[in-house]
Amino acid sequence: MSIAAKVTAKLEQKAAEAVGGPVLGVGAVNRVGTMGYLATNAVGDVAGDVLFGQHVGTRGLPKDQIRRAGGEPTDLPSGFALVVTADHVHVFDVRFGPWTRVKLKKELGRFNRAGLEVAVQEGTLLTVYHLYSPGQGQDVMFEMLGGSTAGGQYTRELTTLIRGSS
Repeated sequence: MSIAAKVTAKLEQKAAEAVGGPVLGVGAVNRVGTMGYLATNAVGDVAGDVLFGQHVGTRGLPKDQIRRAGGEPTDLPSGFALVVTADHVHVFDVRFGPWTRVKLKKELGRFNRAGLEVAVQEGTLLTVYHLYSPGQGQDVMFEMLGGSTAGGQYTRELTTLIRGSS
């Protein structure tokens, strides 16, 4: 079993314990701009209008927060985990350590999958996501390394998982 598979299995196990039930899948993601900053300055800030035209209101969206209508936003760490269950997409603070150690920290947010709008922009190196829950009045943006040049299989699987029937 590869290191990535071992880490994913541990993350799924910890996530199932945290949500108290079955997990459909997990994803380790970053707030928008993190990978571009770490990988190369040439990527630049992909957040501005990259999703414009997706009709989910990305203009002016803080890229480092879960934004809530009528409530306090929640700051995001540079890396976090998405945990997809039958009814929700959970956002957890997570830490990865040596020897495939995974520490799932506090839940930062939860999005109802029913009615969830998902906008995805696959770039050359990165895939940027915007989740918007009109019923909850909240949204979040995040990115994953794995654009078209990387084959994008993992990012497409995450997209399918999030969008799947609830």
